[in-house]
Amino acid sequence: MTSFDPTELAHRYAREETEELIRIAFVRSSEYVAEAVAVAREELRRRGVEGGSDDRITVVREEEAERQKVADEPLDLGVKIVCFLLPSAVGAICALSHSNQGKTRAAADAWTCTGLGFLVRTALLIGFIVAN
Repeated sequence: MTSFDPTELAHRYAREETEELIRIAFVRSSEYVAEAVAVAREELRRRGVEGGSDDRITVVREEEAERQKVADEPLDLGVKIVCFLLPSAVGAICALSHSNQGKTRAAADAWTCTGLGFLVRTALLIGFIVAN
């Protein structure tokens, strides 16, 4: 395990975008150790961003909420069917495309349908071979 170096982190955060520091300090602070959050808030204070009262924090929170909304959208039924029936490059391309768009749930749904499609095809192939 590496030790926490607040000085090194302060230098790194000094080069970080303000919006990313707002995410660390106020929006996703539960995902970081308390010391990292404190260093991010100190850097934001140096940049004139005060907690809670700054409009930039509100904007980043709203952007993050919208990003999460997009990430949580399920895959459309028609696309699920296509991934199930064509569990090859089509399913993989669909999953990767959704992942690149930040649609993590839809990407997971596409991978699931693609995997189930492969399983069903394999089971049918084995059943056909055994029957003959």
